[in-house]
Amino acid sequence: FFSSRRRHTRLQGDWSSDVCSSDLVRLALEFHSRGTFLTNLETAAGFIQSVDHPSVGLCLDTFHFATGPSKTEDLAWVNAGNLFHVQISDVADRPRELATDADRILPGEGDFALQPLIDHLHKIGYSGCVSLELLNPQFWQIPPQSLGEIGMTSLRIALGQASGGTSTR
Repeated sequence: FFSSRRRHTRLQGDWSSDVCSSDLVRLALEFHSRGTFLTNLETAAGFIQSVDHPSVGLCLDTFHFATGPSKTEDLAWVNAGNLFHVQISDVADRPRELATDADRILPGEGDFALQPLIDHLHKIGYSGCVSLELLNPQFWQIPPQSLGEIGMTSLRIALGQASGGTSTR
């Protein structure tokens, strides 16, 4: 869907006009820290800016933010207009270079410095979607409703909407 002849800066074809012209659908691009294209927040935000389409924005995944080359200073690229979705997770006792999706745990229970990111979300007045992304097989053993309740409590604590025994760093 991206044109290499235009340096990956324009969405092309009927797909982009049909999907992105709708007020009902927005494309949230997630950078992948171990990928070969758009590996960090700054590059992804610059790409979104170059696409210059109101229905194309960022998906900020704390796992890829923390395990890749992104820096806290890169949060300056994020604003309420270009941030469409946030995925939160944490990792404990694993060097960031070795962390895998299976190491993801509940926010605030690991080593990621989540508080600067959470503070930035509050600063820009972000009111969009926030979700957990827990690809850890250990969570698959927990009944879905119980995991949902645990996850919501964890998110509320991380976002400062509830108090609890767990704190973010």
